Amino acid sequence: MGEREPTALEAVQGEVAALRPVYRDGAGDGTEIILRSGERLWQPKRIKAVRTELAHLYGVDLVAVRRRYGAYLERVSSVPLPFGPRLILVPLRLRLPRCRGDASQGYISYHDIKELRSGASPPFRSLVVLASGVEVPVLSSRRVVLQHLSAARLVEERYLSQNGWKAPADERRWTEYLSALVHELRAHYPL
Repeated sequence: MGEREPTALEAVQGEVAALRPVYRDGAGDGTEIILRSGERLWQPKRIKAVRTELAHLYGVDLVAVRRRYGAYLERVSSVPLPFGPRLILVPLRLRLPRCRGDASQGYISYHDIKELRSGASPPFRSLVVLASGVEVPVLSSRRVVLQHLSAARLVEERYLSQNGWKAPADERRWTEYLSALVHELRAHYPL
């Protein structure tokens, strides 16, 4: 049997910094994949399909991950998705949908965020700057994005601990961690 050609996503799976739902003239609804280098790739698939394909490439069961970490964070939506020790995807609102059923949520790799700024161009309220320098506008306020980053940090600690990459964290409730994490994130991502 001959070797099959890798899919576009498979060829860059270890370099994903962000997945963004975008509308493209003449092509409709699709996904922009932003790589750690800053390069941008277009996929003519909706973001859910790209996210699912990436999860399969990493061997991740999205339903189980959402259930496990959602219960840990005591939430059912906007659960950060750990695909590996270097890829924790933070769900953020990255576009205004044109039609019912179109996604507004995209994903940014927790480890690829360099800076968080307030006051992007309306309707966007904040701006995530990736390590590559690429700026990703976010519809949510800086405060809301910081809450999502705090949740991603908690998920990362739990994920690493459960997979033997780090000593188990204290068994305190995540709400006890939140104030310390917000303080740390504010210091790391200044106004």
